[in-house]
Parts: sequence; C-alpha cells; structure tokens
Amino acid sequence: RTAVRAIYRHPTTPEIGTVALSILEFLVREGADATCRQRVSADLSEPPERVLTLVNAAGKFSDGGHSVPLLSCLKVLNDVFPWWREEILPSLPDCREREAAEALINIFHAHAGDEQLFIPSLKILVSFQRNPLMSRAFYEAGLLHRLRDWLSSSAAGEVRSTWSGEISNKRKVMVGVNGRGVQALREATAAIAALRERIIECEALAWELV
Repeated sequence: RTAVRAIYRHPTTPEIGTVALSILEFLVREGADATCRQRVSADLSEPPERVLTLVNAAGKFSDGGHSVPLLSCLKVLNDVFPWWREEILPSLPDCREREAAEALINIFHAHAGDEQLFIPSLKILVSFQRNPLMSRAFYEAGLLHRLRDWLSSSAAGEVRSTWSGEISNKRKVMVGVNGRGVQALREATAAIAALRERIIECEALAWELV
C-alpha cells in the first residue's frame, strides 16, 4: 500500500516509481512466496482506485519515455491480472474506464516497435477487456483501429523487421580472434530465431481482442 501511495503521489518522478515498482514486482513475481503473492495481489486489485493508479502511472512513464519503471509497472499488472486467467477480472472506479482504456491503448501504440514493452502491454489489454465495461471503453477509445493497424504491419513483415533490428541493436556483439563474444552472438541469434513464434502468439492475442 505504501508503494502504491508513493506511485500515486509522485507520478512524474520515475526514480520513486522505479523503486516502488521494483518492490511490488518482487512480491508478485512468479516464484514468490504463494501466501505473500496472493495477499499483495489482492491488495493491488482492491479498491479499484489502486488498479487505476498503476494504469495511469504506466501511462505517465510511457509519455515521459521512462522505460524502466514502465516495464516494471507492466510486469506487476500482468502478474496481478494474468492474461490466461479468465476468472480474474480487473475492476476500475465507476465511470473511469475510458481513462484507463486510453492510457493502455496509448502504451500499446507508442511501443509497437519495442518487443519488450509491446508484448506485456498487449497481454494487459487481453486481461482488461474481459471486464465488460473496459471492453466497451476500449472500443470507444479506438482500440480496434490500433489492432488492425498492427496486424496489417505484422502481415507485411514490418513487425518482424523492426523487432529483429531492435534485438541486433541491443545485442551488438564483436567476436574476437580468441572467441570472445561467441556466446553472446549465439544468444542474439537464438532470440531472433524465436522471434517468429513470439509474433505468432501476439497475432493470436490481437485477433482475440478484435
């Protein structure tokens, strides 16, 4: 609760958000103590204002270009509301679903070129759209248009090209004559090779939303 309060009071201070979210991420991550994880997840789910605080924080981190706290916030939301758990429905404060929908759609659109941020943002959309009020808010806020644009880009090969380029840029490897850097090169090659499967998974989730 203290961590969420800190995020709420300092939404434009990424340093505070990074520390607070790292604590929450540790507590709700897969592999954490089951009792602790369940309790913290319950505390973050209710009241609905806490969910909105995390969503709005993610939106502000995204707008400010603060990728580290943004990724942590996305991870926390995904751990609390797993996209594959259909029985877990996130709730938002009455009449503020549109506010949350716009924030999540903006994140989805803004980071389409960054696989590490795009995939968790897509999974959050799947989780939240199971709430009927959020599903309607997504539609009214133009999610369908954004999804169709992304699916068209993926069908044209643009997503694969962009994401593979990101992997190459982040994992630039120089292999020396002594073999130094070979392992890193193998890891980068494997990541690019597995890219097709990740894109197929994203396409399936996008079509589910459509």
